[in-house]
Amino acid sequence: MVRSKQGGKNKGASSSQPPKYSKKQRLQIREPSPDPALQSDSESEEQAPIPLRSVTFVDKRVMGGRNIDLNFCSSEFSFVSWLEDLNLIPLVQISDPFYIKLVKEFYSNIRMASNQNEEFALSSSVKGERIYLDARILASILHIPHTGLYVFEHKKWPEVEGFHPNQILSILYPNDPNVLPNLALTTNRLSVDHRLLHHIIVHQILPTGGGYAKLSRMQVFLMWCILSKIEFCFPLLMLKTMVRAFSQKKSVLPFGSILTKVFQHFHIRLEGEVATKLKKEDTYNKSTLNRMGWKKQEGIWTYFPKVDQAPRIAREEQEDNPPWEAQEQTAPAQPQAQGSSSTTDFDRMMSSCNLSLLPCKPRLMVNLSKSRRNSVVWRKIIKYFIPNTKMLMKASTTI
Repeated sequence: MVRSKQGGKNKGASSSQPPKYSKKQRLQIREPSPDPALQSDSESEEQAPIPLRSVTFVDKRVMGGRNIDLNFCSSEFSFVSWLEDLNLIPLVQISDPFYIKLVKEFYSNIRMASNQNEEFALSSSVKGERIYLDARILASILHIPHTGLYVFEHKKWPEVEGFHPNQILSILYPNDPNVLPNLALTTNRLSVDHRLLHHIIVHQILPTGGGYAKLSRMQVFLMWCILSKIEFCFPLLMLKTMVRAFSQKKSVLPFGSILTKVFQHFHIRLEGEVATKLKKEDTYNKSTLNRMGWKKQEGIWTYFPKVDQAPRIAREEQEDNPPWEAQEQTAPAQPQAQGSSSTTDFDRMMSSCNLSLLPCKPRLMVNLSKSRRNSVVWRKIIKYFIPNTKMLMKASTTI
């Protein structure tokens, strides 16, 4: 059943939405897989804060966060009402400037402040002031709930009562029955509401630092919770994301603007510190939607990707998810070419060549047909004629 916000406001049409539920739900979950980023640190018997392994923060990027123009978005999109149902609107109204130096100091001093059988908590210090955070404290700072289920999976789908991957995928991709749980999931076919909800998750709940082209299984599960009004302990997820961001060498440092509120709560002096303001595009409004390629035509928000976005989309599709969001993908078996390079191999390579090289096509065809696959001659031809050599040389081993 399509769910829409009532009250006389016109909504931009979106593809498909989940069944309407009368109230928030609480579900039972199965024991999740252990989290390698947290497991070893939480098993210590010491009562003092447990130091995490040291990581260099000089080159790590700090993510500020995103927010929404509430008046505009609430009159145009349904995702605002989904957030309202779970009292998460304050999370998307944070627009404070953030302090890169203080954020890096916070992460560099993070310590585990709880043991395995205790409520999860962490501590840190900034400018000599101690910070202690658990889900309840963080929730009170951000004015969001701290109750509900909690589960986190790295590679497989979460096992939660009532959660069926095929069901949520049929909601997110109503016009594509070929989208299956064991395949890589992309965002380019999501409705505008689902696309914006994914953006909010990527920036404010489970930051990744990568692009928006891919959907991780955990992100899909969080979307299901929000769409289905399932109470989830988002503050706890955010705290554990902070620890993972600390312990993973290639991750970004998330929650810049959120940490500003944390610093203010613990009376950390911000005077004299260099503040970084959020950019205009960090607020989702009509201009942001237009830059994203969404246009409203005849009352319906439709996606028109710009030509100059093609390189960015291609780059995002090649980006790997962070280690804690890696997906196990089952790729269909590809037939392997036998003997020398085939005409298909040649056509695949020529599709990457410049048009100016077409006059040499017959000679190139002859040379390739006489060369064994992966031979020195074969590789020299590739290196000479085809751009993006580094990427293609890697791909050539699979042709």
